[in-house]
Amino acid sequence: MHRARRAPEDSAADIAVQGSDADHDGGEFSPFVWDPAGGAPIRNERHSMGEIPAKSPLSESISAALKQRGFKFVGPVIVYAWMQGAGIVNDHVVGCFRRDLLPLDPSGTAVDPPLRAG
Repeated sequence: MHRARRAPEDSAADIAVQGSDADHDGGEFSPFVWDPAGGAPIRNERHSMGEIPAKSPLSESISAALKQRGFKFVGPVIVYAWMQGAGIVNDHVVGCFRRDLLPLDPSGTAVDPPLRAG
């Protein structure tokens, strides 16, 4: 595979290793990313897909902090997409069937139940 195409994949592996290293060094990764979000998923009130931003001030802040820690390929757009995938940000538009299927557990963490057929 071409080296330039492998760089983001290598970076994903680096993130996993560095996140694990942070846990072992006493600096937990989870609070590092959840505390700036207030410790609970951010549920936005978007009414159309066009209202969903590519990045946010929070993703810019987390991106800068990750870069200071030596992470690569963690620009604010990538971080925002990761925040959506990790459940830190719920950008399902109002009226989307998935929006209300993302309940919170007692700790405030989003629980993503499996999709039901039918």
